[in-house]
Amino acid sequence: MGLTIFITACQKPLTGEEPIILKQQPTPTTSSVRYSSPALIDGSDFLNYFSAIKRNNPANDKILLDFTCSNSKNQHTEKDILNWYRTTNFDFKKKLIAMAKVNDSVFILNYTANKFATKTLVTCSVCLETNNSFKIILPVKLNEFLR
Repeated sequence: MGLTIFITACQKPLTGEEPIILKQQPTPTTSSVRYSSPALIDGSDFLNYFSAIKRNNPANDKILLDFTCSNSKNQHTEKDILNWYRTTNFDFKKKLIAMAKVNDSVFILNYTANKFATKTLVTCSVCLETNNSFKIILPVKLNEFLR
């Protein structure tokens, strides 16, 4: 008794002469991306997503303003916020460990983080704005953020 396996393909074989078409993905903005939970954003969480946007758009810091809460924008000047984003390192190892809902629109995210070979707890607040997108809430004193 023998076993015979037939493998067939439904597509004609590639000859190597077919053109390859690459589609450039648009840069995400809050108008194109909708969030229902700050812990679930494209398979990640808010702070990791935010740091990936900063890392992948080094020449365009203004995109980070799209992910900044409108109240924070009213509290601080655009220049101060952008300067703070440019000088702040978001590329540290972090893992979301807890999320607390303050009210219907504000969440506090707690992360364990490894900064300078030290394990620490980092807290980040986010708000749900009217267009169903989460945005980062900056403190009154910017240097207190992510401490």
